[in-house]
Amino acid sequence: MKKALVLILALVLCFGLVACTSSSGGSTSGGSTSGGSSAPATSGGSTSGGSSAPASSGQTYNIVYSHTNNEESSTHFFGVDLINKLDEIAPGVFTEVIYSNGQLGADRENIEAAQNGDITFTCSSTAPQANFVTEVEVLDLPFIFNDVQAGRKTMKDPEFLALMRDAYAAKGMYLMSFVDVGFRISTTDTLEAHVPDDFKGFNMRTMENANHMLLWKSLGANPTPIAYTELYTALQQGTVRGQENPYENVSVKKFYEVQNYVIGSNHVYMASAFPCNLAWYQSLDADAKEAFDEAVLYAVDKFHEFVDSHIDVYIKEFEDYGCTCYVLTPDEMAQFQAKTQPVYDSIKEHMEAINSPAYDVLLSAAEANK
Repeated sequence: MKKALVLILALVLCFGLVACTSSSGGSTSGGSTSGGSSAPATSGGSTSGGSSAPASSGQTYNIVYSHTNNEESSTHFFGVDLINKLDEIAPGVFTEVIYSNGQLGADRENIEAAQNGDITFTCSSTAPQANFVTEVEVLDLPFIFNDVQAGRKTMKDPEFLALMRDAYAAKGMYLMSFVDVGFRISTTDTLEAHVPDDFKGFNMRTMENANHMLLWKSLGANPTPIAYTELYTALQQGTVRGQENPYENVSVKKFYEVQNYVIGSNHVYMASAFPCNLAWYQSLDADAKEAFDEAVLYAVDKFHEFVDSHIDVYIKEFEDYGCTCYVLTPDEMAQFQAKTQPVYDSIKEHMEAINSPAYDVLLSAAEANK
């Protein structure tokens, strides 16, 4: 890792207890700050009136959570909700520092840091994590879920979750949980698209992800990978005419300001995952592990509550700005899905190449949880 990263984390580990009671510009366990402060959010000890003494073992566990989103995102609130719950059920046992806005690096660097133990855990969409855990690539399958509830049930399917946790463990990480921010949707400049042919020759920004690029190529578009941080300018200057991201990202990054149509294409379930350093998780004593697992489940529920309660808010925000927003009909979506078979074939081949049953297990779980 970069020398700066090592220095930062060394200071965190040496002075964690002091930092976690500081009044820095980051958020405390009570919530996030406003104004986009670049200081890490810190928390430690109980803020609910309980004892601040650690459990009987006397062990205190330091959590370093790093992500690339801002302090008003569901990703950031996950960390806040996690430590709030830990303060409640295991006061004094855990401390936490949150680094937001990519302060410690981009998604790939954060995943590497979690894998190596330089941080405790991170969160990103599963797309960049597939570079480390190939099996999670199956979540790039398009149009596999009709609604987010089916996706969430499938992510908790015992066979699928066990398979994914084994795959992450083989790479030195513990999969805390999957979450989602709904589906990836499409935005365009002047194109009101309803059928695949509407996208023929259309310059669509995608992630630098082979499956996403194949999806849009199969629809007849020209997929163009552009860095997320450069996307607003690329849309503004016409380098690409459209992009695809969840509603939350369109709002947070204000892509709607340089687009005219927001299309509920719902083409990919936007799963994200929380990979945690496996050695750190295994170091927890029985009581601490039970508390941590309980807090994760609580934070996941709060994460989804936040996401679900904001979809209509985002759409109103876009419409108030002047965008036309609509959702593809089931018949229209069926036409899109029929065109994306090449993505299914490609991912199936990738799973067969590593002798993984992930493709079949996911399809079976998705069918069972419709």
